[in-house]
Amino acid sequence: MQTDFLPNQLSARGGRPFALFFWQFSPPIARDEMLRAALHFSHELGAWALAALAVSHAGAALFHHFVLRDDVLERMAPVIHGHVPKRSSQPATSFPARNLFRE
Repeated sequence: MQTDFLPNQLSARGGRPFALFFWQFSPPIARDEMLRAALHFSHELGAWALAALAVSHAGAALFHHFVLRDDVLERMAPVIHGHVPKRSSQPATSFPARNLFRE
């Protein structure tokens, strides 16, 4: 997979104009190897961060399903047919509810 498509397209033209669909553009920037390397590095870093975020999100859902055994995965993926407990009208706290607006 080529991750530096845009920097190469911007700098590989060598000062020549390029076409995008029906429009003609003059070269937006001159060829600059440092800029190409910086854009390539930032694009690669962003791709790895997005992949890590997706893997950690899936791992957290599986952790909730198999370790904590709660219904988070079933609520996230409604195609999984499982028993979804009814929610109580009481708050899910271990301490009694207090009236915070008492004078």
